Amino acid sequence: GASGAAGAEAPPPDALALPPVRQGWQGRITLARSSQRYLNLHASLLAGKVQCVELALRSAAGSGGVLNISHRVPFDDLARRVHGAVLNLLPLGSLDTGAYEEYAMYFRSKKRCGVAKLDDNESLYVVPPCPEAQDLIRALEAASPQGQPLPRNALLGVIAPNPERSVNAGAAAPLPARAPAPAAPA
Repeated sequence: GASGAAGAEAPPPDALALPPVRQGWQGRITLARSSQRYLNLHASLLAGKVQCVELALRSAAGSGGVLNISHRVPFDDLARRVHGAVLNLLPLGSLDTGAYEEYAMYFRSKKRCGVAKLDDNESLYVVPPCPEAQDLIRALEAASPQGQPLPRNALLGVIAPNPERSVNAGAAAPLPARAPAPAAPA
């Protein structure tokens, strides 16, 4: 089919016979690492609340249209948090593919999520596709009321409480036996 231009024409009749696909929010998000290495992304809401996405967009609008990844946290740190939304993050265009692969490789090599603080309470966590993140992805799937499988081959964006805050949403999550490691700079 034609890509790019989305006109106001009706879908072909045979498309109406397909089962409906639940379409959530979709849009563009730009990330930076330590205020450099910009990455333009097509983001789509896979699970959770669109209000969390709106928070991310407001935060980006207040900082030049960019969400800055300032540090990293271990995957198990994010797995203990109650997430508000999960986004699929893909390169916006062919020119963004190299930067996208570099981001995935960087966070995969660190075995960490990137963290972009959205406000005093919430952050966007960038989860790379890697074997070490599989337990986290399974935990996100189990916590999702939609119960749908998440992609294993793309960056995921998870909106959840900031790393500095403890889990306090009434979840029966066990407390860590030792103090969490400090977040490493991105």
